[in-house]
Amino acid sequence: MGKITACRSRLNGAVALAAIAIMSGTPALAQDEAEDNEESYTGNQIIVTASGREQTLQDTPISISAFSEEQIDRYAIENFEDLAKRTPGLNWSSVSTLTDTNPSIRGVGTARAAGIPSVGVFIDGIDIGNGTFGNVPTFDLQRVEVVRGPQSALFGRGVLAGAVNYITRRPSFTEASGMVQASIAEGGEYVFQGRVETPISDVFAVSVAGRYTDLDGFFENTASGKTIGGRESYLIDGSARLQFGGEGQGEAYLRLSYTDEVQEQADWHQVPSNSTSPRWFIGEVEFDPSLVANNGDDYAGIDRQFFRASLHLDYEFGFATLTSRTSLADYDFLIDQDFDFTAQPDLPLGASLFGNFRFLDTQDISDFSQEVRLTGDTGSGFKWILGGYYRTEDTDEENFSFTGASGSATPDPVNPNLLGRDLETIAIFGSLTAELSDAFAITGELRWAQDSVTEVSQPRTAATAQEFSAKFDNILPRVIAELRPSDDVLVYASAAKGNKPGGFNNSPGAGFAPVPLELRAFDEEIAWNYELGAKLQLLDNRVTLNGAVFYIDWTDIQVNSQIVIDGRSVGYTANANSADSLGFEVEFSAEPSDSLTVYGGLSYSPIRIKDYVDRRVATAGITTDGSDQLGNTPDWTGNIGVEFRQPISDDWDFFWQTDASYNSTMYASVANLAETGDKTIVDMYVGFGSEAIEFTIFANNLFDNKTPSNVAPFVNPTTFARTFIVQAPRPQQFGARVKFSF
Repeated sequence: MGKITACRSRLNGAVALAAIAIMSGTPALAQDEAEDNEESYTGNQIIVTASGREQTLQDTPISISAFSEEQIDRYAIENFEDLAKRTPGLNWSSVSTLTDTNPSIRGVGTARAAGIPSVGVFIDGIDIGNGTFGNVPTFDLQRVEVVRGPQSALFGRGVLAGAVNYITRRPSFTEASGMVQASIAEGGEYVFQGRVETPISDVFAVSVAGRYTDLDGFFENTASGKTIGGRESYLIDGSARLQFGGEGQGEAYLRLSYTDEVQEQADWHQVPSNSTSPRWFIGEVEFDPSLVANNGDDYAGIDRQFFRASLHLDYEFGFATLTSRTSLADYDFLIDQDFDFTAQPDLPLGASLFGNFRFLDTQDISDFSQEVRLTGDTGSGFKWILGGYYRTEDTDEENFSFTGASGSATPDPVNPNLLGRDLETIAIFGSLTAELSDAFAITGELRWAQDSVTEVSQPRTAATAQEFSAKFDNILPRVIAELRPSDDVLVYASAAKGNKPGGFNNSPGAGFAPVPLELRAFDEEIAWNYELGAKLQLLDNRVTLNGAVFYIDWTDIQVNSQIVIDGRSVGYTANANSADSLGFEVEFSAEPSDSLTVYGGLSYSPIRIKDYVDRRVATAGITTDGSDQLGNTPDWTGNIGVEFRQPISDDWDFFWQTDASYNSTMYASVANLAETGDKTIVDMYVGFGSEAIEFTIFANNLFDNKTPSNVAPFVNPTTFARTFIVQAPRPQQFGARVKFSF
């Protein structure tokens, strides 16, 4: 990835917000208007209705935000960070590496570093599974849906807090089309993407899409004078769509996807504690570019490849629709970076843990999943779903934690940590909806699931490998009651249970010694979500207003803990007691005129963890009172946006859009001392276009907010003093893009 010196430019003028709203979010979107709408998946990944029939967002009795294809393109949405800026209740951060994704919904996230995410990530309803690849860039999408609250009954494991479902674009049977788009922006960022689709016959169509991204980075490694934080990625998707068995009776959809991504050394830095009693950082931690210094210029950084093949089959029998989803995936992952994020002096390989702390980890992950479901309608007010699910995930991992010469790109470490992990999941699920009247319906969902986990671990300090296995069985219900007093009003109440499987403290590199046997296993997490919501369409559907009040009861939370072995601390995962939250969210969209749309919303999710003391906190002389805010999650999230679109001729439109997102402060841990501070980001888009061409000038982080993306506790490997890792924000960035459609 070549380095290009970014030339700072400025747009004339500035955009000021008219107001700070008490509501934020994404406007409720109507069904896509593509001619193949009746065959898309809107809503079916969330609550499958009779005969595979779609439900609009306003007819779906759950809390959900969605982004259309047009919005995905305009906002350049490709990962969690982009979604979180525009979805109330959704937050994203990293904990220890750029791939250590920690999404949260309604404040329910991952309380421990490198833990299994609490938010499920799906592509066309198929579980991506491994958290390392949850934030892989995506492309060629028809829609993205963010669903709040446990979705276990129909989605499955790992959706304790909610789910993000990326819905891909299927090729059309009726006409050939395509597009090419290019963009350039500060930081040496270039993005080129394109898509072509064509029908081969009336019942067979194909498409191919590709995307290339190159980013130099925004900050300098002050130890070397080189720009770091760059990224280069390639994505390619190919799909084929076939109808069979008569018009509308059966359809097969095959999709092949490949991603190759390289990320350079992260542009993060350390800060020391600013207090000796307790030994901690107290107050807001600031990102300081002058402190970005490390030995990682010649390290491999993060290199990951992602391949997935999926086959969707739907067949209409008359009395029911059969749906099959088959997925085969392979992930290859390498991380090689300076893990202390400081420019420490070089020491010989094999030296004690002082100086440059270089971390290298390789993983090979493969998974297979199969789901089959029948969806039926009795015609007498009862609708039902019955299905089964099977999934396997196999992981082989090696990692090395060592000190060494920073100039050596391929060191020769000895005695690596070895880990093998096998996961097998089986489940049976069903749903029954009883329409007791034209205005009232009740739905009951139930899923029985069993996760079998086996781990074989051989830390570098152990002479032989050890094997551990366990089974986690759970029954996951959800009940939804919905009342429709009119066509424009939906009121609903629900209770849902979610879980996140347990596991073992066998992860290589957790500390200087293996975790004692009695502490190896940790239990699954359980969360109950109770919700009362309403969805309204007002003023001849020009105003949409959705809101919900919820209570979350979260138990056996998987958290960080420490034990001292031979005078040194070893980290491990334990189960805390519980946390709870009473919160609310509201979203709105208003169209005062055909040219103007205003949208927004707000989420308040005050998760408080009880009866838990992080031993990292205790050793620093800090006590907690059982009502502390969970680390890495904000209490308040929200955003507001204004979109103006006006024809300037028979063929051309002018458009202008401004979005502002807000997150309240996030703490580094339950100590609730070190924090990021509140964060407000404003983005702006201005352009003009026709059906054939569109030109856009954009500004990300228009006012250059410098609040860190996250702050995490750390230990300086040279002095063993308590420090904190400060994660760089994405700075102000101006750019332009052009899109050609044909």
